[in-house]
Amino acid sequence: PYFFTPGNHETRMGFFSDNGYQDRLIARVKRVGAQCSGEAGINTICSYKGLVFLLSSLSQMRGHEANLYGGSELWLRYMKVQLALPETKSAVWTICSWHAPIKGLMLAGSVLYVKTVPYELCRDIGAMVLTGHSHVYSRSYLLDQFVGDTVRIVDKNTSDILLRPGVTFQITSGLGGSYIDKSWQPHTLPQFIKKACKADSVTWGAFFCKYNLNGDFRKAFCWFEDVVGKVWDQFHLRSESGDTNAYAL
Repeated sequence: PYFFTPGNHETRMGFFSDNGYQDRLIARVKRVGAQCSGEAGINTICSYKGLVFLLSSLSQMRGHEANLYGGSELWLRYMKVQLALPETKSAVWTICSWHAPIKGLMLAGSVLYVKTVPYELCRDIGAMVLTGHSHVYSRSYLLDQFVGDTVRIVDKNTSDILLRPGVTFQITSGLGGSYIDKSWQPHTLPQFIKKACKADSVTWGAFFCKYNLNGDFRKAFCWFEDVVGKVWDQFHLRSESGDTNAYAL
């Protein structure tokens, strides 16, 4: 199945129109039997085969132009309540997904001034953060603090990542087929383990994770691969969050 969150491009491309992106998201959820609540793609919490994921538009939709990209109270209240639910906290794997990163974790693209509060909410339960917007690929180190545009690295392990309550990391996977960005950030930014942009001659690709690695529900293997088969990043991931017995694949 393919789940998604809307960004600034979808605002202009009929997210709410008949057979638009929102209708297609709802149809996919029903087809695969995912358990979801909330407004599809806007404020949504879902469970699918033991994976819990939060889909948030973070104020990019529904006429909240005064708070555009800022993470209005409506969005943040929903996130706080859903991430605090017992069934969310008991999940071994939780993913938080929204469109744009904070400036300190953005390699390219226009700055949309997402606040750090969503990161802190997801960090509290040890959730991975998936973003787009920048037409690049990047992976941050494990982080345990977000203040303004500044982040704090807690672990510099690059290939065996231990995800747990109190820490998170961000993946930006924005190479879905449009133009590829040139980074406007220094290419030596310390918060990134891996990054690939126009200067690296990266082409379009996607980020993948295989869960239940070798029959262990707490283990996963993740990688970013382009359309010609080149793997730009790969790592093992283990989660110490939640309760293994709460879900089964």
